[in-house]
Amino acid sequence: MTTIELVRPGTLGDEQRNAVWSLLVAVDSEFVPPLSSRDSTTTKRLRPSDPAAGGPRAYFERLVTQASLLATRDGSLLGMMSFIVRHREPLLAEWSPASYVSTVAIARRFRRDGVARALYESVLHIPADLSSPFVATRTWSGNLSHMALLADLEFLEVARVTDDRGVGVDSVFYARAVPDCDAPASTRLSPRPVG
Repeated sequence: MTTIELVRPGTLGDEQRNAVWSLLVAVDSEFVPPLSSRDSTTTKRLRPSDPAAGGPRAYFERLVTQASLLATRDGSLLGMMSFIVRHREPLLAEWSPASYVSTVAIARRFRRDGVARALYESVLHIPADLSSPFVATRTWSGNLSHMALLADLEFLEVARVTDDRGVGVDSVFYARAVPDCDAPASTRLSPRPVG
């Protein structure tokens, strides 16, 4: 049976940290750009990937300060989601504050098993002290399976930054209201156009 565990910001235990690190190393190059070229989970400042650096260390150090949802089965990490509590992002002004999903990583052998869906469904129902009126995230325009999942979960594309990750690779922002939140209906129903 798969379980989803909520880990409060900055409280990952050593075993959890090791499992998350191993997962991030395994999926590093699948992200655009690779996690190892990023200084944080929200940065737009990129640096060249350096295999000698031993993986996405700077990214990992920022990620472990955030809240996490860990999907496990029989003691093995299937996937994880990190999120920033009550995050504000200028492109998401009408969708703020948000539980900002900074990372979703699923081990290859557990993809298409509903793990990412379970993580997203969990972040929509976190305890009130960690919750925000919205959940938001971003991905790149070629990540079609992630974008399809977000659409299926009723997230709206609310902003797009053209060529943000390279020529022909846009950053795409998604958001949705948390069920039973107090956000005004007009905000919950209409995405903000971005020029």
